[in-house]
Amino acid sequence: MQHDGSIVAFQQKRGGDSAAFFVPFLTSDMVLLDAGCGPGTIAAALAAIVGTAVGVDIEPNAIAMAYRLASYSGLTNLAFIEADMAALPFENEAFDAVFSHAVLYHQRRAALTRALAEARRVLKPGGVIGTRDADVGGNILHPELE
Repeated sequence: MQHDGSIVAFQQKRGGDSAAFFVPFLTSDMVLLDAGCGPGTIAAALAAIVGTAVGVDIEPNAIAMAYRLASYSGLTNLAFIEADMAALPFENEAFDAVFSHAVLYHQRRAALTRALAEARRVLKPGGVIGTRDADVGGNILHPELE
């Protein structure tokens, strides 16, 4: 199946919308990790803002889709790795920012604890972590931005 640039742009826009609250905290010199990146739409959108974006996902099919998106987008500062977010294959303090979307609420308590500990381990001092997940009681966005 062939895709044209409009599909890539649409997917990146959807990805960017999912992380809009996080964008004000990002700069062009950052190295960002998208933990649980799925098909890579958010990582691709954020790669347009940061210096380097790396997406990880445990699902091989998601990583294959992410690589296709990356090749269609032409972004050269974007990479994807098949990995478990609860056992990240990166050095300590390797990232300036860590983001996850719609993945933490799928984790059982022990895996969630490990995933959050891993996010903190790979985050540089002074770095930022952003998450967006479902809350059956309502949506919570913090901090509130105009």
